[in-house]
Amino acid sequence: MKDRLSAALLLLVCVFPGPSATLPIYINSAPLIAPPATAPQIDARAWVNQALFEVTSISSFNLPLPFESHNTLIFTNAPLTFMSGDPGFRFFQNTNGQRLWMDSWENQGTITTDHLSFFSGFGLFFNDSRASILQVESTNILSTGPLSSGAHGLIRLEGKTINLTRNGLRTGNPLIPSSFFGGGFVTVGSGQQSRFRHATQWRELHSSQPILPVS
Repeated sequence: MKDRLSAALLLLVCVFPGPSATLPIYINSAPLIAPPATAPQIDARAWVNQALFEVTSISSFNLPLPFESHNTLIFTNAPLTFMSGDPGFRFFQNTNGQRLWMDSWENQGTITTDHLSFFSGFGLFFNDSRASILQVESTNILSTGPLSSGAHGLIRLEGKTINLTRNGLRTGNPLIPSSFFGGGFVTVGSGQQSRFRHATQWRELHSSQPILPVS
C-alpha cells in the first residue's frame, strides 16, 4: 500500500511540477525585442545582459508597467550594450512579495526609458513620458555609461555606495522636443539622504570617489 502511495505521489510531481526554482544566473546573449518576442520572466540571483534588450511591459489592465526581475541580487549591463524599456525598469530584489535592495548593480552600456502612448481616435502614437522610470535600489551602484528617461520621466538611484564617475544622466526627448510635458527629475540618494536635480540636459559627473553621503 505504501509503495502504491509513493508511486502515485511521484506521478503527481512529474505531471504537476511545482514552481520553477530561482536560477543562479540569467544571461541574455542574443538581441531581444519584446514585442514581437515574449518578454522573459527573469528569476535569477544574477542577471547579466550582453545584447540588445528592448522590452515593452503592460499590466493585465493594459497600463504601462516597468519591467522587473525576481530574486536578483546582482545585475550587470555589459559594455556597449543597449537596454530600452517602455515605460521603464525597476531594479529591486523582489522576493516573497517584498522589494529589497540588490547587492550590486553595474551599468557599462546604455540604459534608456520612455513611454509611447496611442490615441485610438486618431491612430497616432506620441511620447507620454510621465510613466517612464528608471529606478535602482542596490547597496552598490556603479554606472560608467549613460542613463536616460523621458521628457517628464524619473531616474532614481538609491544605495549606500553610488559611483557615477564621468557618467551622463538625462531626462528629456532626444529626438522630438516635447511641448506637452516639462523636464523630468533625477534623484541620487545615499543612505537616508537624497539629492534632486532638474535634468533637461545631459549632466556629466566627474567625482572620482563614491557618492557617500550625498549632501
